[in-house]
Amino acid sequence: MSNSTDSIPKILQDYDKEQSSFLSNCRPPSYEESHFKQMADDVKVPLEEQVKSIQSIAESADKLATDSKEIAKSAKTCSNIALSEAKKADIKGWISIGIAAFGTFTEFAIHHSEVIDFVKSILGV
Repeated sequence: MSNSTDSIPKILQDYDKEQSSFLSNCRPPSYEESHFKQMADDVKVPLEEQVKSIQSIAESADKLATDSKEIAKSAKTCSNIALSEAKKADIKGWISIGIAAFGTFTEFAIHHSEVIDFVKSILGV
């Protein structure tokens, strides 16, 4: 019996050695060896391409905004010029109306009796 009891600690010692040997040799794979790196690399390339596309779109939008700002400034200048021309035309229009009114008044003042006779003939009075 003593032999059998002596063999149990020996078996346990052997088992312990095997387990410690296994545990010392067993390690998780490094990141470089893992599937995670491959998955990350598979995702990385399309993402880099998307970033380039998005940067290109952002640059185009920035250029478009700059061009739109210049167009707005140009439109403002044109509208100011048009407003100035319209005011000049308005003044010229009122001057023309005044001259026409003055001419009509002068014509009526000089030839009022003939104008009155003409109006009476039209009305049949």
